[in-house]
Amino acid sequence: MAACSKNMARTMRLRQLYRQFRTLSKDTIEYVLFKNSFNFSSAAAELEREKACEEGVDGNAASQSGLTSFAGTAAKTTTGAVGPSDKPRAALLQLPSRSPSRRRRRPANKTKQPTRNKEVPIQSLGGLKDAPAYDDLRAEAALHAKLRSEAFQKAARARGLKQGEVALYYAQKGHSHTEKMKEANGRAAALILNLHNDLSSQFLDLHGLYVDEALAALEGRLQSATDQVVLYVITGKGLHSKGEARIKPAVISYLNSKAYRFEELPGKLKVKLA
Repeated sequence: MAACSKNMARTMRLRQLYRQFRTLSKDTIEYVLFKNSFNFSSAAAELEREKACEEGVDGNAASQSGLTSFAGTAAKTTTGAVGPSDKPRAALLQLPSRSPSRRRRRPANKTKQPTRNKEVPIQSLGGLKDAPAYDDLRAEAALHAKLRSEAFQKAARARGLKQGEVALYYAQKGHSHTEKMKEANGRAAALILNLHNDLSSQFLDLHGLYVDEALAALEGRLQSATDQVVLYVITGKGLHSKGEARIKPAVISYLNSKAYRFEELPGKLKVKLA
């Protein structure tokens, strides 16, 4: 009963913020509420500043002097903590429209988005008992990617209006979301790798990874496989990919560039290490 009341209170706060800040995107409102630990007053105050800054960029009501003052203050706080990254936004809000049962699972061989940073760190999660769900981490990364895009667009508009400090504020926000996106994707990659793979095995399963993550995992495994004669790299058949499969061609290109001998098999590659 207590949990139900808490979720209902969060939903009511969110809906009130939607009505109060109609000019801001729902993603921004949800993120700011989550960032402020669902404290309505703190979230509303931050959204008021966001609204004033955005109106100034669009040439509306806010004055340049007020925007400059706000931007100088906000820029100092943008790079700070933005809330617990190990608690997915969708899970915390627990809104009916974003329930886990309606979330679509990403295809195994989904290619990376063009704006994704090429280098994606794959870190160790240790035990997986309390790790967030893979889909939640990918959803968290997608949210940061969207907010990053919005921030950089606003920075570009501010630069066009000669609002230097406002442009700097939004640029810093964009870079902050970039780091959060990379962190969430890195944790998702580590999670799926640990679930599907055993370092003592002759198999490396790349399902659930983006191309850059798959290549990073392959490189690490090849460097550590000093006692193995052969490594089976499971790339899948690309049945879930839109268009042509992406991971297998990328892996083949990498192996050729490093002069590895390998044999193509259905859904996998047999790499000869000795």
